[in-house]
Amino acid sequence: MISIDKWTTIRTLYKQGHSKRAISKILGVSRNTVKKALTMEEVPKYKRAPKEDKLLSEYEDFILKMMEQSLIGTRIYKELQKQGYRGSISTVYRFLKANKAKAESQKTTTRFETAPGEQAQFDWSPYKVRINGEEIQVYCFLLILGFSRKKYMTFSKTQTLESVLEALEEGIRAFGGVPKQIVVDNAKQLVLSHPKDDVATYHPKFLELSGTYQFQPYACQTYWPRTKGKVERPFYYIEQHFIKGNDFESFEEFINKSHMFLEEWEKEPNKTTLIPPSIRFEEEQAALMPLPSATYSIHLKETRKVSWDCLISYRGVKYSIPHLFAGQDVWIRPSHGNILEVYDQNSKMICQHTLSYQRGKTVIIEEHYEGVKGSIPKSLPKLREHFVHTFSNGNRYVELLNREVKANHIHRYQKILELSHHYDLIAIEQAIEQAVLFNRIEIDFVGNLLKKSSRKTIELPKGENIPKIRTETRSLNYYSYLLH
Repeated sequence: MISIDKWTTIRTLYKQGHSKRAISKILGVSRNTVKKALTMEEVPKYKRAPKEDKLLSEYEDFILKMMEQSLIGTRIYKELQKQGYRGSISTVYRFLKANKAKAESQKTTTRFETAPGEQAQFDWSPYKVRINGEEIQVYCFLLILGFSRKKYMTFSKTQTLESVLEALEEGIRAFGGVPKQIVVDNAKQLVLSHPKDDVATYHPKFLELSGTYQFQPYACQTYWPRTKGKVERPFYYIEQHFIKGNDFESFEEFINKSHMFLEEWEKEPNKTTLIPPSIRFEEEQAALMPLPSATYSIHLKETRKVSWDCLISYRGVKYSIPHLFAGQDVWIRPSHGNILEVYDQNSKMICQHTLSYQRGKTVIIEEHYEGVKGSIPKSLPKLREHFVHTFSNGNRYVELLNREVKANHIHRYQKILELSHHYDLIAIEQAIEQAVLFNRIEIDFVGNLLKKSSRKTIELPKGENIPKIRTETRSLNYYSYLLH
């Protein structure tokens, strides 16, 4: 490049009558340089010699990958600072300008196609959806097979680990088989860490799921989202063709219509394969690995103890349970962030609740109390009469309660009468006998005895083995150890 000084001098000397050869000798430049200066009408622009920035050199590949994602300069600068860069933002901008063409050329990639049954890609995206006139946050989960582009789509109100694994398992079972590899993003629900150019560390529960279905988990390369481009592109289509402009009466209707939408979508030819996924899937399904007999979701259930008023608690909200399960352990499992499923100890579902996110609320299904409500009197005289009539030793317990003159014992009668719906009368009468024997009027005393008995007959002291409590000088609490 001719400097502006030489360009000006050459043109001036030539104007003064000097020949090209003479100008070449005077300035010590080649004749071609002289010819170029004379024919170039445009003034040469000054260019600063590129200066290598040693602070930035180790981050060049990192910057190029972010440039490929069309991130703006300030965002790239902030990401560099997180990586330890201590240089100025102007240095970053100079690098971006100088390497813009290089980054654009690297965006061109060769499409990676997989064989039938080899790979699936899984991801999710948030949306705002109008349900019953209210705009709520939902998450769309999408699993797509690489060869056929066959998709499974579902939605949840949450993106917890449990919701993510539930959606992934539903997708695998909907395909009727398992791909050899499933590519995921580096979301914290599935990937605990993934250092650059290193092996990813997966969440233990995600590994449990992959072990159950025997697929290989693969976290896509950090800052390289096109690794799972097949699953990311459809999200825009879902938003534009299904979510926008629609209003749904309920979350259940929203889920059902999404399945209908997907069914029609799968009949359209894919823009890459030019074949509808529903047709190409017929070839891929045969290549999928077989499903295991047991599901993984059973490991996502939590245990709860049903209170004697037939309630359990989940995330600050109480839900009613059929009264036959009062005092027992049950299993619970949230589904799609919308439903709470409740199972007995044999993994049989006993009820469902629509999840509430209003902490402190109590959700009651009246049918859960049928056979309990109305069968127990509410007034104290009627309760006392019913209690004595129900239990052969009920009058002895009434006498024990009557010693507490100032206390209102309605709730004690009610709770013990409710126990008759869950335990044999003989077992309850034996527990009442113990309560009278040790002067214990607490409801928990009777309830704990029944729990320890596992609904079997309680061994009572007989004859001369019965302690003479009323003649002892020791405190009655001394004898409590006999019950442990």
